[in-house]
Amino acid sequence: MQCLPLRSNVSLSLADGLPIRVYTVGMDRQISITRLEGFSAPQVLITFSGTGKFRQLGQSWKILEPGSLLFIPANLPNEYMPIGEENWHVGYATYLENEGGVLSSWGFKGQSFVGKLNNLTPFYSLIDRIWRHSGPAYDPWAAIEGLFSLCIEILKQMHSNNPNPLPVPISSRTLKDNIVDNALRFIHDHLNRNISVTELASRAGYSPKQLTRLFKQQTGQTPLQYLQALRLQTAHLMLIDNPGMTVRHAAAAAGMECVYFNRLYRRTFGCTPTESRRL
Repeated sequence: MQCLPLRSNVSLSLADGLPIRVYTVGMDRQISITRLEGFSAPQVLITFSGTGKFRQLGQSWKILEPGSLLFIPANLPNEYMPIGEENWHVGYATYLENEGGVLSSWGFKGQSFVGKLNNLTPFYSLIDRIWRHSGPAYDPWAAIEGLFSLCIEILKQMHSNNPNPLPVPISSRTLKDNIVDNALRFIHDHLNRNISVTELASRAGYSPKQLTRLFKQQTGQTPLQYLQALRLQTAHLMLIDNPGMTVRHAAAAAGMECVYFNRLYRRTFGCTPTESRRL
């Protein structure tokens, strides 16, 4: 399957008359992810091959087979992971939209849902189109056009299966738009990735020293302290909620090296991750 590494568009402002902005886009093998506060933007994910499962935290799992469309609204605590021996390949796009925007009125808002797509062929080129106009060559209007085309194709195919495929939208939280909130959003959204203060600062147009000072003023922690605590909490929850998951898998899914995770876990909880399961 074609792979398109994650591309993100740093500016998340909806100024300059833009009704919507593409946040991230890509196409790759999906790993296990748990987001205690959800993702900061609505997510559209399409399963191209392999099988995964998704659930809102505290609710039952939904199976995602090839041809499955998954929509996750912003800030919904959730987790998803591959199942079976075959790699789970997905394409995805996330975006920000003003309250009451076009995609919201089409039903892409309010609650998560899973749908069935009849023909995956158009979605390869549609996601590639958004991807080519994102990242270093970001063209906001061209990316928007690609996103609209993607959602229209989704609606067309889902409508052939169900005349009323999408749920009625409801309101959601408005995102804050300042330097620390944007850094927090990126940390929560990409917890499994190798994140440095330098990368966070460069994405925001600040120096690492400036970002650290502002971050500590708002959260009481440095970015790395916050990241470490969040990773530990996330991996701990994954182990408790998923008895069959290995310690190494949970640590990797939260972006931590296994030996360091075990050491930090013992220092924080007074026991090893394996021992905590017996308590």
